[in-house]
Amino acid sequence: MINMFEKIENTFLNLLNKISPGLFRITVRFKIYFKYLISGGIAAGVDIVLLAIFKELGGLNYLVAAILAFFLAFIVSFVMQKFWTFGDTGMTGVHRQAGLYLGIALVNLLVNTLLMYIFVDWFHIWYILSQVLASGLIAISSFVIYRRFVFNQGNPTKEL
Repeated sequence: MINMFEKIENTFLNLLNKISPGLFRITVRFKIYFKYLISGGIAAGVDIVLLAIFKELGGLNYLVAAILAFFLAFIVSFVMQKFWTFGDTGMTGVHRQAGLYLGIALVNLLVNTLLMYIFVDWFHIWYILSQVLASGLIAISSFVIYRRFVFNQGNPTKEL
């Protein structure tokens, strides 16, 4: 699976270099951030698609469907972030990493709920914009936590 990610990435970068060398240099310089956003976007897409499939095609209650979709999207997110975004290919301690990642995801769910409440009920910001703001703040803080404490391959000062 790691080779698949690398092949897709290399193909994209080679094509981008041919089309726009300037954009290629920016992409390479900030590659980890692009990978983080792409991985998160794919996981979010998986979550939404599976929610719809479980609810509409599977006939499940929307809450049950949401829980199932969340956990399957969690697996997609963990795998992509670990192996592709952060390039942590080691399997030693993967259970600890998965536990930390799940704990962070659950804390993020609580933080998201709190931020939504504050933005909508206190500051009267439109709920969609509130979700975008909350998601952005959570994504930034999560990146730092994942990079420093979860996918650091045992070296918290490792440069990526």
